[in-house]
Formats: sequence, structure tokens, C-alpha cells
Amino acid sequence: MRLVLEQLRCVDTPDGTVVLDVETGKMFRLNPVGAQILRLLKQGTPIGQVEEVISREYHVEIEAVRKDVRHFFTALAACGLADRNAADSGL
Repeated sequence: MRLVLEQLRCVDTPDGTVVLDVETGKMFRLNPVGAQILRLLKQGTPIGQVEEVISREYHVEIEAVRKDVRHFFTALAACGLADRNAADSGL
């Protein structure tokens, strides 16, 4: 998966994170879970470990987390922040 993390600037807020794509000027808002996923990815955490962290910290079954993380990557791709195969490939 190729994310365009180098062109993103993030600011944490009480409600999650605001993300600015400096290439396009578009801004996005992430809820706390999405913010944590993005933060872990920016730290270089492999996707499988990201899923495990989210599952453990939010007490959610791993299969549900995997589905939600795939959806998150599909949304990133739709916004031009990841390649179109992001939901099906690994970091």
C-alpha cells in the first residue's frame, strides 16, 4: 500500500485529528480511531499490528477491525491519499 503520508500535516483536536493535504489544500477530519490509525501508519507500524492495537484498545473483534480498516483505506484512496489497492494490500 502506498499512502501519501509525506504530504499530510495533522493537528490533534479534542474530537480527533484535522488533516491537511499540502499538495491539494484539501482538509479532512478524522475521528479518534481514524486519527490513531493514521498516527500508527505514520510511525511505520505494519497494518496487521495497527489492527491488533485497535482491536485491543477498543475491545472489538479483530475481524470487525479488519473490515473497518479496509473501509478506512478505501476512503483514503477515494480522497487521493492512498493508491486504489490500499484496502487489499499491506504496508
